[in-house]
Formats: sequence, C-alpha cells, structure tokens
Amino acid sequence: MLAVLLNGIYFLLWFIITPIIPLIFLYRILIGKESYKRINERFGYPLIKKPKKNLIWINAVSLGELRSTIPLIKILLKQNYNILITTVTITSAFHVKTIIKKIDSKNIIHQFSPIDHPLSNKIFLNHWKPCCLILIESEIWPNLINISYKK
Repeated sequence: MLAVLLNGIYFLLWFIITPIIPLIFLYRILIGKESYKRINERFGYPLIKKPKKNLIWINAVSLGELRSTIPLIKILLKQNYNILITTVTITSAFHVKTIIKKIDSKNIIHQFSPIDHPLSNKIFLNHWKPCCLILIESEIWPNLINISYKK
C-alpha cells in the first residue's frame, strides 16, 4: 500500500514540474551539461533507427557503471544481440563511442537516457521495444520500471 502511495506521489510530482523541465534543460545546455544536438533523446525521442531484432537495453548512468558493463556487452554481442546503451552524461556518451570502436561492433547503439517522466519513457519504449532492460547498479527509475513492466 505504501509503495503504491509513494509511486503515485512521485508520478504527480513529475506532472507538477513538467512546465519547468525545458528551462532546466536549457540551463544545462548553457553550462555544458547537455548536448543541444541530442536534447530530444532526453525526452525519449530517438535520433537512430531501431534494429530489427534482439535488442537489449543497458541503462548505465555513470562512467563507472558503463565500464562495468563491458564484459556483459561482449557476451551479449557473441549471442547476436543488438545493444542499446543509455547514459546521462556527455562524458559517458563519449566513452560509449570509445567502447564501440574498441569492440568494433556495429550492433551497439548509444542514446541518452530519457528523463523519468512517464511520457518520455513511453515514447522511448514505443520506439525501441527492447526485449530486456538491464539497470546497472543503484539507480532507481520508478516510472521507467513501472512502464517497462507493463510493456
């Protein structure tokens, strides 16, 4: 019962702050924390086409989390999976490019993680339709988890 109440409050808070989210991202772009070319990704809109099959989504928010996924990524690639890696920082996005070059795989895609707004997550999941979501370490994304579970 408490979990349902807390989830409802969290969901409501997102809708209350929705009008100021663009201002927050504008500020983050101005201070160099977001890429203006890829800002739509943070709202769930992709810039890349979805692979036709076997897509596993790995959400590795920090650089350390990203590095910890490399052995897993190699195993999944050997099993013929396509990998979608999402991160939240410009630095980690750069490192995904480095990993892709090092592993030499065209089956790895990077996109910035969508914010944990219900609409952003729905847009994201409706496009990518991953067969599996792997959340690395301790990040908690209540809306993402709920919407993914329903899909």
